[in-house]
This record gives sequence, C-alpha cells and structure tokens, in this order.
Amino acid sequence: NELAGWTGARNAERLAAVFLEDAGQHPRERRRLELTAEVIGDTGAEVVRIESVGETRTARLLWTVMLADLVSVELAHSRGVDPAELEVIERFKRELGPQ
Repeated sequence: NELAGWTGARNAERLAAVFLEDAGQHPRERRRLELTAEVIGDTGAEVVRIESVGETRTARLLWTVMLADLVSVELAHSRGVDPAELEVIERFKRELGPQ
C-alpha cells in the first residue's frame, strides 16, 4: 500500500513525491491523487504536482514521458551517475534469464 509506505517513512522531509496529472483525468482519479498528496504532505515530504501540457491526450502523454526521462537524466547527473551506463540493466537481464 503506497500510503502505508509514506506514513511510515523515516526522514520523510528529505523525500518528494511527484504527481504527473492530466486535464483529461477522471474526477475520481484526480480526487484520489489529491487525497494521496495530502497524506504524503502530512509526513513532511515535499509534494510536487505537475499538469501535463499538450492539445491532445497523446501529446500530453508524450510530454509527461519526456519530462520524466529528462528529470531522471538530470537526477543521475546531480548524483554523479552516468545515465547512459547500462551494466546494471544488462546484469538484471542476465539474472532474469531467457524469455
């Protein structure tokens, strides 16, 4: 349960939750995200809510995928990690075994 993990988080003030949202979301889904953001915020963690950009649902989906990719690359760089390094992925595939 996602909420249980957050409520029991140590040093939550050092964490952040990022919610990628869309104008086309079902109202119940949006409400679920709002309530989840409240619970996480109450732990002391930072909550970042980002609304997707684009004229169509597909454009907004691609926008959020690109944003997430760019953020992951920037986070890797900020931690001194080469985001193009594939050894950990290759090891994972080897241990997973053939299809």
